[in-house]
Order: sequence, then structure tokens, then C-alpha cells
Amino acid sequence: MIAMLAEERDDGGEKMKTVLLSSSVILGLVLVLLVGCTSFITVEPGMTADPEARIALVEGDKVKGIWQGKDLQVEYAVDTSPEHLSFSGRLLFGRALLNSFPIVDHFTLRLNILDSDGRVITSSDITPLYSFRNTVDESKTLAARVIRPAGATAIAFNYFGVFLGQVNEEAGGDSWEIFQFPFQRSAEK
Repeated sequence: MIAMLAEERDDGGEKMKTVLLSSSVILGLVLVLLVGCTSFITVEPGMTADPEARIALVEGDKVKGIWQGKDLQVEYAVDTSPEHLSFSGRLLFGRALLNSFPIVDHFTLRLNILDSDGRVITSSDITPLYSFRNTVDESKTLAARVIRPAGATAIAFNYFGVFLGQVNEEAGGDSWEIFQFPFQRSAEK
């Protein structure tokens, strides 16, 4: 009888090992997928901005304009000095996005500072404050002051976000992923 109980415990231990091993494998696969997605949307120093995404800085002057992304636009003004870049503007989301997916799950907008070859020197998060699963405002004010790195001659924007349709407990809700990533990995390392 004692031997039979010991065998049952061993079988239970083997079952537990199998469950733990299966769970670990699944968790590992999920982590690999998440890391792959994160590296897709992460700007790294040395990456090259697409020529059409570059906005030239004018020494000692204010650069103004409108940058049009696929899902949003940024009205911007950048004051340049040898030490700093003072950025101000407005973020405006597209009407189609707001009508269909009016709730922000998460969103990131980045200001990337480029050298004369269009390579990223540094990147700053200029995302306006949003509460988790908050209704998206049609426009948000943007402001940032960043240290100007040596060799900075241009800027470029990129963004990533997930927006939700009307969320309810039974149906869950649809989501829409938006992004613009105008960068390529440089051949040189």
C-alpha cells in the first residue's frame, strides 16, 4: 500500500513536471514574439531615417510645419540653439481613427534627432499624457526641450499605438494598431 502511494506521488510529480515544462515553453514563445515586436518599433542610434521623413533644422531659427503620418498629424515648431531644441506643437488624430476607435490603450510619439546622413543620434519620447483606456482627444498639446547633441541637423517622428472600439465586458472590443516607422537599420555597425 505504501509503495502504491509512493508510485502515485511519483506519477503526480511527473504530471506536474510536464505541465510546468509545457507552460515554460509557451511563455518562452510569447516572450520571443513580444521582443520581436518591440525591436520592430524601437528606434536605435545609428538607424537611418527615410529621406522623405527628415525635417531639416535651421541654425538659430524656428522651423515650423505640419508632419503628416498615416493616422495623425503633428503641427510643430522647433526653436534651435547650439545647446537645445525647444519643440512645441499639436498632435491631431485622424477622424477615421477617432470615429471607429475612440479609446487609447497605449500610444507613443517620438522625436528623433538626426545627423547630416540622416542617422539617429538620439530619440526622445514626446507623447502627451493619456490615461489607460481613456477617450482620445481630437488634439493634444506637445512640448519638449531636449539637449541638442553635436552634429544634429534634422529631426524625424515615429509613433506606435493601439486604439480600441467601444469596450464592454461581454464583447471585449475591437482594437486597431497604428504605427509609422520611417527608419532602416544601417548596413554599417
